[in-house]
Amino acid sequence: MRYLLVTIDTEEDMPRWRPEQVTTVRNIAAIPALQDRLNRAGIRPTWLVDYPVLDNHESCAVIRNLPSSDCEIGMHLHSWNTPPFAQDETGEKATYLHVMPADLKRQKLAGLHAMFADKIGIAPTSYRAGRYGFCLEDASLLAELGFVVDSSVVPHTDYSSDGGPDFRSFTYAPFIIEAGNGRKIVETPLTVGLAHRLPEYLAKRYFSIPGWTRMRGVLHRLGLASLLWLRPTVSSFEEMKRLADHLLEKTDCKVINIMFHSNECFPGASPYHKTDDDVARFLERFSGIAGYLVSRYGLAPVTLGDHAKIVLAEAREGRATVPIRKAEAVANAQC
Repeated sequence: MRYLLVTIDTEEDMPRWRPEQVTTVRNIAAIPALQDRLNRAGIRPTWLVDYPVLDNHESCAVIRNLPSSDCEIGMHLHSWNTPPFAQDETGEKATYLHVMPADLKRQKLAGLHAMFADKIGIAPTSYRAGRYGFCLEDASLLAELGFVVDSSVVPHTDYSSDGGPDFRSFTYAPFIIEAGNGRKIVETPLTVGLAHRLPEYLAKRYFSIPGWTRMRGVLHRLGLASLLWLRPTVSSFEEMKRLADHLLEKTDCKVINIMFHSNECFPGASPYHKTDDDVARFLERFSGIAGYLVSRYGLAPVTLGDHAKIVLAEAREGRATVPIRKAEAVANAQC
């Protein structure tokens, strides 16, 4: 069985695409219509909700009223607007949760987790870090809180230049992290991969090409190799189709994880889509690739949490279909 996940960072408006102290949440009003659209397509999305959305009465009510049978509500944490705050919590690096002191991380994660129970009566089990700021220590903290899955890894990418994580050694493939004290948590990366028409020995060398060269751009323009996201905000339908075809026909990929942000579905709430027409074209790209994946490859739409529960159940029964990675291996590769 192969699966289709649609994971949506459900967050405040970010028209300048940078952390802001004063925020609005206008985009959340568009979620019920998008939920209906997804349901008509047979897709059960995972809404990963952050603090400003829960902290606003109107937007919190929208999330509370989503039909639980048709979607999953998970947790998304922006460290810069999730209390408590440290006095020295400033600068670019402070927007990454994974570099903060352990006690502060624990307080932010536990406080936001408890807020879900207080505001909408659930205990979320799926998580994604804001700006993808995640590392091994966070997996242990999440497992302690009852989470079963994280989806913060962006394969083949490196955010370390401004204090973020280095995910260059990771691929699209999910794996299980042994998080300590017998707890396990599934890591389900975003679907980012190399679509190429190169011999495998050359494709493997793609990621060692220095970033300062123009070689990757040349390979992309020639149609020989492109690092692509299954993210309809930044990728065209043809690019997403090309990546999906490559992964599903030429690799052992069993999970496609499409992601976007809620504010990209509302005009002016992100820098990507300023008008209704921009949003309409974005939704057409998304509907096109989701429909293609279901009709062409028979992918089964599931939520992030439901997929993780399948993976963990298989592991408990001794028929694990994904690798189980020791904590030390994950820490050495990433943190």
